[in-house]
Formats: sequence, C-alpha cells, structure tokens
Amino acid sequence: MSNAEGKEPQGMHVGPQGHYEKSPRGVDVANDDGPDDTVDADMKSIHARREAEMRAREPDAVINSNATSVNYVAEPGDGLGGFDSRPGRNGVLLALERGYRLIDRGMVAPTVPEVEDKLRFQGRDPHGHTLRGRKHYALNHLRPSRLFELERS
Repeated sequence: MSNAEGKEPQGMHVGPQGHYEKSPRGVDVANDDGPDDTVDADMKSIHARREAEMRAREPDAVINSNATSVNYVAEPGDGLGGFDSRPGRNGVLLALERGYRLIDRGMVAPTVPEVEDKLRFQGRDPHGHTLRGRKHYALNHLRPSRLFELERS
C-alpha cells in the first residue's frame, strides 16, 4: 500500500482494513452561506438566494414564495402575524409592564435524579397493567432548561 518509492503519500496512512485513510475534510457549517447571523431553520435565506439567482437567469419566471434575503422585515399594519419568526434573533421577546425587567440566568441542567427517573424501567403503569419496555418520555424533559427571572425595578 505504498507508492513506487516505498513511502506513503503525504497526509495519508494505511488504516485497519489496509486502505489509505484521509483526514476528514472541513465542512461549511456556517449557515450554508446564509446572509444573516441567525440559524436559518426555515431555510428562507437559502430559498431567497436561489430565487434571486433564478430571477437573474429567467426574468419571466413566476415565483410564489415569502422568502427574503433580509433577516427581518417589519410587520405590516394589517393585523396579520409577523413576516419573520425571529425578529429578536436568538433573544427572548417579552412585552413587560412598566417597572419590570427580565433577567436571563442562562441554562440549567436537569438534576441527576430527574434523569435517572426518566430512564428507569417501568414494569407496571399506575393502574397495575403490565408494560412492555421502558416508559415513554419526551426527549426535551432531559435537556437543559433556560431560566428567566422577572424583577420589579
């Protein structure tokens, strides 16, 4: 598994199956070249970029989409819901009454007993019926929670 000179190619080595292995190449995980600084969960930035490219190539194309390359578009005054679901980026948008303020205390990990309780095998349900397998639980019960405090200022 070496070249004519008896040396391995640079940056490669023979793996356990006798084949050359390469180091993994980097992958662009920066929002797929999206133009905004938030996670593009609904893919609207990517769709908007593709639609702009299509309009440049085919000016007569009909595109029915609400995608935009702008991260935030103000709500129209017609009483309908907002155009973008992330106007506050990753912050929390709460309309507090005068004299209150929001304090973000960060993430709080679930307690160990809580995690162990969710993973414990349950032989019977509360009615005494036999259960097969582990008790069902929602995954978000084991994830960290975000703690907010409202303080009167």
